[in-house]
Amino acid sequence: MDNLRTLDAANVVSTSINRDGELIFYGIKTSMFERAFGNEDTVRRLNAFAVYRGNDKCTNLAMADPAHLKITNKNFLASPVTPLKPGLFYSVGIATLSKLFDVQADTRTRARQLCVAVSDVSWPRAMAVATSAFKAVEYINLSTFSHGVSFSTRLKPALDKENNIPSPGKAGYNVSVPILPWNAEVAVFDGRQKFTFAQYQNLPRRHEEIPVGSAVMVFFTLHTYQRGGTCLSLNLQHVVMLALPEASQRDEADMPPERIIMPGVKEPVAAAVLLELGSDDDVFAM
Repeated sequence: MDNLRTLDAANVVSTSINRDGELIFYGIKTSMFERAFGNEDTVRRLNAFAVYRGNDKCTNLAMADPAHLKITNKNFLASPVTPLKPGLFYSVGIATLSKLFDVQADTRTRARQLCVAVSDVSWPRAMAVATSAFKAVEYINLSTFSHGVSFSTRLKPALDKENNIPSPGKAGYNVSVPILPWNAEVAVFDGRQKFTFAQYQNLPRRHEEIPVGSAVMVFFTLHTYQRGGTCLSLNLQHVVMLALPEASQRDEADMPPERIIMPGVKEPVAAAVLLELGSDDDVFAM
């Protein structure tokens, strides 16, 4: 992490319109693994995921250098390796809502969706990277729901003519469909045991909703569009479940103070965690 380029802090908000037609701004909720999980080894592992850089095929958005990221002609953030194609990125956090299965049985459901209280270790810099790459000058508006950032497929069209298609996650890293159809299969992998990042798509598959409170690694593409300002769309591709919910055994008085922001953003970092990472695969083989 020593060579992370310092970035300006991102002004990332969630907005809504009140009854008077006024634009209301809300902050983005993040999560702190130390407060959600009692096992120290689990916390250390999850924080290591939060600052792992990824590889040439999939990048941790928080660890990227926006100077190396291009924007495609359809306004997607491109891969650092293939600047003409939408890139695959990931972030980690705690699931607050899972609507990934049986969406066709629920007539109210318009997309597959995973809401995540994103990690306070990495998310501030992830948004600083996105803000810098997309050259957003004022603020970026994110979709939030159920106390988390929303990662989702495309919304269901008025006249549905789409068929189920497999998530590209099982086949590998290829982002063949940068925004999955509303009823596409979103691969969910079980990453609670040791694995290496390069082989995560070979993990066992889960075919049930992710329990609220689980730690997750969510893979997505991202693009911007204009609707009363710059809006950032986080397009769900697939998910690795890293840990099931776990009750913390600590008293509130013994809880660590909330961190301000991750190193690499021009903000106070008095309580930020600096992790000494091993080799790429060592981080995951725990």
